[in-house]
Amino acid sequence: MAHEKEKLQAILKDKKRERKRRFEQDRGEGTSKMSRSCFPRTDSSDEDDLVLKSELEKIKTECDKANRKLKLQELNVRLQDQLLSLLRSTTEQHTNRSLLDIPPPAGENCKKEKNANEGLNLMSVAVEESNPSSTHTTKINDSQDVQVLLVVVEEGYSSSTHTTKVADSQNVQSKDEEMVLAPGVTVRKEKWLQVISGENITESRLVRNLAVTLWGSDTLTERSVTGAPCKRLKNKSENAVEAKQALTPVKVEAVKNALEFWLREHKGKDVGEAQKLSSASSVRKLLSDKIMDLQKQQQQK
Repeated sequence: MAHEKEKLQAILKDKKRERKRRFEQDRGEGTSKMSRSCFPRTDSSDEDDLVLKSELEKIKTECDKANRKLKLQELNVRLQDQLLSLLRSTTEQHTNRSLLDIPPPAGENCKKEKNANEGLNLMSVAVEESNPSSTHTTKINDSQDVQVLLVVVEEGYSSSTHTTKVADSQNVQSKDEEMVLAPGVTVRKEKWLQVISGENITESRLVRNLAVTLWGSDTLTERSVTGAPCKRLKNKSENAVEAKQALTPVKVEAVKNALEFWLREHKGKDVGEAQKLSSASSVRKLLSDKIMDLQKQQQQK
């Protein structure tokens, strides 16, 4: 297109030069006959100019259409790349969640498990009735049920299923007896059902219960979420505030995975809403609130 456009422009320039040359030639001869003959040439040249201009306009229009088509093709390619990337990430998330393949606590089997666990008395929930906005504090007496084990994942594609082996030199438990919340972090299925049991369970209560299960109340009191001093404490205290040890990142990730799994499998949330409610910032805030509540309780004692 560009070559043809340049060619037409060159022809137009040649026409203009030829017309100028003829005009100068006619003026030099000074004859009326030649002067009269200039007028039809001029009309003919004007017609040629109009033809060339129309051709240029057509070429310009075709170039614009071609440019728009190329831009649309580039946009289509970028959109396809983004869709493929999103599809890959979604596939990886579904693969990771296959480790948490456990039915929701609904039906006769779950009711039997709940009735069997009622006599254990391992959880006590205290709610301050005087303050409607008071937080729920959960105390789990046995924090030794959480075992960090070496997780060996073998991906077998027979009938499109994944098999998981949880191995340790001293303690080997089957997948049916444990919940794998993150690589290397497992919780007994019995304890998991206790964490998510209850009609009024919320995201906040689940995170608080699971935090006590994974770390224990005493450990949480001596820890911080990020390992940095709280800005509010910095502003109130003139002296330097000592930073506490940060929570184990893999366990924080386990809490996030557990919350997202609970929202999707037990609350029926879609993928986007579950990921939004279980974002890293939301989980860190809930863990920070739990740590601050435990520290306040310790100070009151």
